[in-house]
Amino acid sequence: MFWEDAFLTAVFIINRLPTPILNHKSPYEMVHHQKPDYNFLRTFGCACWPYLRPYNRHKLDFGSKNCIFIGYSIGHRGYKCLDISTNRIFVSRHVVFDENLYPYTAPKPLNPSSNTTFVMLPSNLNLSSTSSFFFLEVPLHHLLHQTLCI
Repeated sequence: MFWEDAFLTAVFIINRLPTPILNHKSPYEMVHHQKPDYNFLRTFGCACWPYLRPYNRHKLDFGSKNCIFIGYSIGHRGYKCLDISTNRIFVSRHVVFDENLYPYTAPKPLNPSSNTTFVMLPSNLNLSSTSSFFFLEVPLHHLLHQTLCI
């Protein structure tokens, strides 16, 4: 889904890293004759809240939204932020980051289908230390095969 943005972000970072081929200077430093600013770098895929006033149509719209950081703007100094609910990309220089929160790493809710069933296992198996029981998703044909073979 974000392969293009991930690739462009990797290139952005690689161009700012020093290399022995250029006498321990970065390609950015060779072109612009100044060292790159590493304080600008952020973690790809983390949660962010960009300043959205320039994008708002009404003054009562939200000033910020929960988004995902997907890279750096090529045209100007800014961060590219993806709004998950609308799949819209915002570019802003004023962004608040939470580099400990990654929205796409949250576990997805279970959607039981007609081919799966849930089996409750006893708590004395010590497979889960957080609760007294847990659910195991098992394909229905495996469960039927096990009951027929017993």
